[in-house]
Amino acid sequence: MPKVIGKPFLYNFAVMRLFFVFATMAILFCSSSSFSQGQKTEITKADTLPIKQIDGTTITLVAFGDFRTAYLETTDGYTVVLNPIGLYEYAAQTKDGGLAPCGILAHNPINRKKKEIRKVKRIPKHLRFTEEKIKRIKDRQEDFFNRDKNKLKNEK
Repeated sequence: MPKVIGKPFLYNFAVMRLFFVFATMAILFCSSSSFSQGQKTEITKADTLPIKQIDGTTITLVAFGDFRTAYLETTDGYTVVLNPIGLYEYAAQTKDGGLAPCGILAHNPINRKKKEIRKVKRIPKHLRFTEEKIKRIKDRQEDFFNRDKNKLKNEK
């Protein structure tokens, strides 16, 4: 892997892994037959994705969601998100209805230590964005995708 000047190796690795996750989600989205018909496209319990964390552990994740909001969960239902350095952590709900890493590194259920099990039991399973947050995401995405249309209208 080529090294970006001034960026540490772990940063480059995390960026590549993020690209892989988003590319996988895009492939799942585009391969749906309803996408070409203009219907709501939904990913429902896709194949499991074994992902190697940069700390050397492997975690098996399941993808859920649609083309606007996608979620990754452990095989036993805990939502996970990437932390700033590229490790998957269990998700916590934020005040604005989003999801953020809670500081506990995610592992497969069989590989969890007793301390992690105690902490994870306090985290709700199947966390999702609130409806209000999803509406804000959809509005931002529509603004983004419609900006070229608006430019063309203004030029005419």
